[in-house]
Amino acid sequence: ASYLSQNKVTSKYNALKREVDQLKTYQNVLVSDYNNKVRQAVPENFSGTGFLISDKGYLITNFHVVSSADSVFVANNLGEVFKVEIVIASREFDLAILKILDTNYRSVYSLPYYISKNDCTLGEKLFTLGYPKEDIVYGEGYLSSRLGFMGDSVSYQISMPLNPGNSGGPLFDADANLIGVVSGKQ
Repeated sequence: ASYLSQNKVTSKYNALKREVDQLKTYQNVLVSDYNNKVRQAVPENFSGTGFLISDKGYLITNFHVVSSADSVFVANNLGEVFKVEIVIASREFDLAILKILDTNYRSVYSLPYYISKNDCTLGEKLFTLGYPKEDIVYGEGYLSSRLGFMGDSVSYQISMPLNPGNSGGPLFDADANLIGVVSGKQ
């Protein structure tokens, strides 16, 4: 009788071992599938415009251009790409200051524009340069209000054709003085 009893225990043990082995196999398949999906994740690629504000590799763009990025790169007009870090970011003003970290970056000696110290006047002609696509795009318009969206006193309202990739681009007066940063926020 003890042989039959021991045989039943061994049989139950073997059945339990098979079930545990099946569960381990199923768990390994789930983990493998999960790891493959994580590895196959395609990085998202967003773009906007930014521009240098110093000869030391500091740039400015919009906060919404870089806010959800886990890494940020900039490209120049020669197609060179550089890693940057976000130095300061303000959701409230939709601005971000970036710093080029890449050791291959060669500093510019001087910026080709000045920051305007004067306020713009209503109807003043303005222009922007931006990268809503692969090549630079020139846009022309005028100052339509000295207040921004919903009466924002730190913004201007402009009348000018713009595209989503113009976000973060420079806004110039007719004398090519920098007067602001393009931001399409509502």
